[in-house]
Amino acid sequence: MTNSLYPGASTLIPANAGLQNLIEAHPFLAGLSQEHRRIFHDCASVRRFASEQVVFHEGAEADHFYLIATGRVTLNTFVPGHGMVSVQDLGPGAALGWSWLFPPYVWHFTASTREPTEVISLDARALRAKAAEDPEFHSELFSRIAESLYQRFLATRAQLLELERGSLVTTGRKIAGSASQIENPSGVTEISPGSGRPLLGINHLS
Repeated sequence: MTNSLYPGASTLIPANAGLQNLIEAHPFLAGLSQEHRRIFHDCASVRRFASEQVVFHEGAEADHFYLIATGRVTLNTFVPGHGMVSVQDLGPGAALGWSWLFPPYVWHFTASTREPTEVISLDARALRAKAAEDPEFHSELFSRIAESLYQRFLATRAQLLELERGSLVTTGRKIAGSASQIENPSGVTEISPGSGRPLLGINHLS
């Protein structure tokens, strides 16, 4: 689907669709009862971010839960000696941010947009309070979070396997190149007599 509001953006849900339509269309909320969907709606607002804009900062209070409707978001973390390192790239249909679930409710990553992005922003305190008083909603919420985390684990595993395969190919090429140098360190190709070509690939001196 082409995103008319954000040219070139990856799109799952039509941009600027309105809160109700975004909630009904987002995969994380698929199959919810009307009662539970109303809880999400009452906690939600639509937020739009420009490209290269920070959604939340590592170390800041984790006070919202985000469902990406359009655009892309990258998770980064600070690694001493290396600066900010990209950890994961999330697109339309993904859930963003889990630190709001567990004390001390502080973000462990920095999230920033790679392109103009629209999200459903959910008030974390309201969600936690509702989950605490409604066992059915608690079960529904956490089963969806578990499924989302599992799918993300599988995606990360696939990326690691792809990196490993790429590393093995690169290593194999280096070994092959080294073996070639060991077998013929001079890099000179010998030519047999009578072939009509100079021996050792070097022109006869006149």
